[in-house]
Amino acid sequence: MRTTHKLLLNHFLCHLALVPGFMYGELWMWIAGFVWYYVITIVSSSAGYHRYYSHNAFQTGKWFEYVTNFLSLFVGSGPYLTRAAIHRMHHAYSDTEKDPSSPKHHGFWKIYFNLWGTENKIERKFFKGLIDNKILQFFHKHYFKMAFTLVVVLFIIDPLLLIFAYAVPCVLSSHLFGLFNAYLHKDGKVKDCHWLNLFTAGEGYHGVHHRNSKKLRHGPIDPTYFFIKLIRQ
Repeated sequence: MRTTHKLLLNHFLCHLALVPGFMYGELWMWIAGFVWYYVITIVSSSAGYHRYYSHNAFQTGKWFEYVTNFLSLFVGSGPYLTRAAIHRMHHAYSDTEKDPSSPKHHGFWKIYFNLWGTENKIERKFFKGLIDNKILQFFHKHYFKMAFTLVVVLFIIDPLLLIFAYAVPCVLSSHLFGLFNAYLHKDGKVKDCHWLNLFTAGEGYHGVHHRNSKKLRHGPIDPTYFFIKLIRQ
């Protein structure tokens, strides 16, 4: 089974897991699940995968690499080794036929549901500085084994913990960043979205980011920037 199909299966099962969440969960659990998603978005999806690995926008200690890769397991985003390379390719060929995440050329829903991985190949040059990273290599090789172990451990502790610490962040990340990728390039032109920015920890200033991908602060409401200020060296 290809990586894309494994990720899609995981997201489908996470959606199913929300059913018992609605049946047995309490309001505070849903709030906690959203807060946990937001922490992961700041520390891992935005600061780690996007600004650190994809764009080398800041430097910090090795501890951060372990933390950000581990947290990626909780949103089912796939290994950062390939994700960062794909994102670099997106910037290099933005809104063209060679852009792997262009809704104009590949279709809105295909990008929304992260289906570009079924046919696009990543050019080798975009792996520069990533392919030799031992931490990225380890998480890339063992990503699904670690994700499965995480699921089992959470279930053993408490099935509700699996739902609200794993399934909820997975579902939120899948839809919000799926919408992010599809909507902010919908017409073949990059744009900002202030309401989506609130749910993606500062990533909604997408036009600003494309004009200067190494700029640490994307806009006035950018919680990821303040986190990076605390950890950068």
